[in-house]
Amino acid sequence: MDQNETAQDATPNVDPSGSTTASQAHVDADQGAAMAQRLIAPAVSMGLTWAARKAMNAAYEKRNGTEPPTASDNNVPLGKVLAWAAVTAVVTTAIDTIVNRVVSKQLPESNS
Repeated sequence: MDQNETAQDATPNVDPSGSTTASQAHVDADQGAAMAQRLIAPAVSMGLTWAARKAMNAAYEKRNGTEPPTASDNNVPLGKVLAWAAVTAVVTTAIDTIVNRVVSKQLPESNS
């Protein structure tokens, strides 16, 4: 094998004129979709999580007549604080999971 054949084997996605081939364009599209998912999903998730927490806090206040407990509330029983923390964690995780799945289904599939 001479050096010209070796150089061509090392760059299979570029034709001799130097332009990008279809497989390289597909890789670029996959990378773009992945980048879009990394940018869109967290933004949507943060917005939905904020709205869900506001709604949960309002519902808690309406039902109990007090603000939801926080970790620094020493006057609230520990069980109540932990229960509220668990509920908010489950809701937040569910939102993150759902948003990531919906966004990934809306974007072109990656073959990598």
